[in-house]
Amino acid sequence: MIFCSNHGTTAGIHKKGIIAAVIIVFIAAAVIIAQKELVRRKIAAGIAASVLTDERDGKTYRTVRIGNNRWMAENLNYKTDYSFCYGNDNSNCDKYGRLYDWNAAMDACPAGWVLPGRDHWNDLFWAADGGNYVASKKLKSKTGWNDKGNGVDRFSFSALPGGYIWGYSTFSGIGASGSWWSSAANSSWRGNAWGWNMYSDRASMNEKLYENSHGLSVRCVEDK
Repeated sequence: MIFCSNHGTTAGIHKKGIIAAVIIVFIAAAVIIAQKELVRRKIAAGIAASVLTDERDGKTYRTVRIGNNRWMAENLNYKTDYSFCYGNDNSNCDKYGRLYDWNAAMDACPAGWVLPGRDHWNDLFWAADGGNYVASKKLKSKTGWNDKGNGVDRFSFSALPGGYIWGYSTFSGIGASGSWWSSAANSSWRGNAWGWNMYSDRASMNEKLYENSHGLSVRCVEDK
């Protein structure tokens, strides 16, 4: 009597099924990776295409939308009275932008852009997860900060530690801190206005009062 078995055939079908399933998984993974790369490229292209040209001197600045506003993604480097290069070194202006006293800062932004108010800064703070004390970490550039204080630059804001100047002659903080003016004067203390700060040793950012004669960096925001 002859007995026939389909065991070999069944095993072969099972093996082919496993191979097919593995191929499908690999294809699905490849599709997901390709889609993510496409999104990344679109974002990169969008950021690269968002460039502001200052018609006053021809300088260009990257811009980026964060929260409800479009920001300059570089510090302003437009020469005005009462604006300075850190240490009176022009190469620092090229890297960090200029430092402006508050009155100069109020009029420094190009047409269609303004010095941000407290509402702009607060919107940026919360958009960058400020409630969890990590806004600075997410907004700081990936290089340039002292003591391993670099950020992750989550929003391409690329905040740099340009330091500040006080008394129109004393420079301090380059590499360790960045300070930016707001347009908000303080109603209780004449001659003072609000600025925002980031430090190399902190993941958070904060608001602080400065004398108007201090020289801080400027980030302009699109005037809506």
